[in-house]
Amino acid sequence: MRALSDSERKIPLRKALLYVFLSVCLIWGISWLVWWYRSWRLQEQRSNPLYSITTIIQTCSRHPLQTWQLAELLDLSHDERTNLYSFDTALGRQRLLACPAIKRAEVRKMRPGIVHIEYATREPKVLIADYENMACDEKGFIFPLFPYFSPKLLPEVYLGSKATTEEIAWNRELRSEKLDLAFAAIDYVSSHFPASWRVTRVDVHKAFALSAGEREMVLLLEKSGQRCFVRLHPRGFERNLRLLLQLQPELEKMSQMVEIVDLRSPGIVLVKSL
Repeated sequence: MRALSDSERKIPLRKALLYVFLSVCLIWGISWLVWWYRSWRLQEQRSNPLYSITTIIQTCSRHPLQTWQLAELLDLSHDERTNLYSFDTALGRQRLLACPAIKRAEVRKMRPGIVHIEYATREPKVLIADYENMACDEKGFIFPLFPYFSPKLLPEVYLGSKATTEEIAWNRELRSEKLDLAFAAIDYVSSHFPASWRVTRVDVHKAFALSAGEREMVLLLEKSGQRCFVRLHPRGFERNLRLLLQLQPELEKMSQMVEIVDLRSPGIVLVKSL
């Protein structure tokens, strides 16, 4: 039996080009059919009322928002139903993160008409007394307390200088030495003082005054319904507060309620009673 020569094994150029052309047409045709079917299927799903979003499921460990607030942030309405397949989860996540009260969010879709939101809200630590309805978390990010959170007994911090719009804005970190100092004082009282003590206000607007004699930090402390202003030196205020704790038994023996305790000067305690 005669073996085929190399020239006989070769496919003619015209036939090879035909094979390539037919292969390309076949691949293109299959791709077009797949694309057409997926487009048709998606259009069918988008027009099917079965896939209208009717439910929002939320997962939040602390300070969850109201469901209607989440729906408003996602631009979802009961009157005009949004189709599940028309809803963009990436865009929904961006809208949630644009809310100053939300620090982390993930959005998922669940058939036939459920949107699941897993998110975390900011933990309000203080209120910035210089502005109305402005809360701040421990990282220094500012956000409105209302309407996202219920009224809370939070310490107020008075910084004493109105910042410009560029320096202070929702969902942005407020970088301030005064705020850091106020946080340190609040944390010290909460960790070293008895639970009956509470900081209701911190005034740090003179904490870094140019004149050394004017520098001070004023704490408004509350204990069992009684209030006392404590004037401290910004540098070494922990020492001043330790002294206040030591003096507390003597102060309680006074016949009149103590209104102001001045501990700014080393070795000198000035007390003013009502």
